[in-house]
Amino acid sequence: MNKTITALAIMMASFAANASVLPETPVPFKSGTGAIDNDTVYIGLGSAGTAWYKLDTQAKDKKWKALAAFPGGPRDQATSAFIDGNLYVFGGIGKNSEGLTQVFNDVHKYNPKTNSWVKLMSHAPVGMAGHVTFVHNGKAYVTGGVNQNIFNGYFEDLNEAGKDQTAVDKINAHYFDKKAEDYFFNKFLLSFDPSTQQWSYAGESPWYGTAGAAVVNKGDKTWLINGEAKPGLRTDAVFELDFTGNNLKWNKLAPVSSPDGVAGGFAG
Repeated sequence: MNKTITALAIMMASFAANASVLPETPVPFKSGTGAIDNDTVYIGLGSAGTAWYKLDTQAKDKKWKALAAFPGGPRDQATSAFIDGNLYVFGGIGKNSEGLTQVFNDVHKYNPKTNSWVKLMSHAPVGMAGHVTFVHNGKAYVTGGVNQNIFNGYFEDLNEAGKDQTAVDKINAHYFDKKAEDYFFNKFLLSFDPSTQQWSYAGESPWYGTAGAAVVNKGDKTWLINGEAKPGLRTDAVFELDFTGNNLKWNKLAPVSSPDGVAGGFAG
């Protein structure tokens, strides 16, 4: 575990050193997503709305370049990954056609060569918000995140309640006062094959799902660090997914840090 922490510290220090020489993002940027393809950084969504940008970190004149706008509307907490030269964006939180906040389970693909987006005819079997995404052997893997039905139902109920404060208070109490296991955060590991655009079951955590975890991927191992066990309640847990020998193993490692109470600090 010490080697893992040391490796993470080195990676963070290296990133900080390199980031100091890069230009500021074109707009204030939070709650969005991003991915790196070789030396090019791609960022978008979140506080950037539907905008996407790229930056060639090796260019002599380093400038962010605006890309085609995302066609799925503004979103927070989407994830993204590069596979075989294409950028894939998974889920996120946004507004539906009726203006209600909801979790999406769709997939969009961006082609850098044509600067164009397409919505794939593919939907994950679970909602994707607060989830993590990583790539292994040409496939995207997704785990964690909020329960789509519970999350969407919360905002539907608030919409129905309107300005009835008594009803709103009751809805909030019912939503936030449950035990962690009653939120049914996703503990399944799903794989997405871009060649077939199909989702498959890849495994299941023997412990519990988290939302908003940080993810680190190296070789055949992936680490899920901290996140929420329920809305506002952080966990100090660190889970390891070991794909060595194509036989997935889940390991629970020593915690990296201890959160300071409800809504305390955490990775993610």
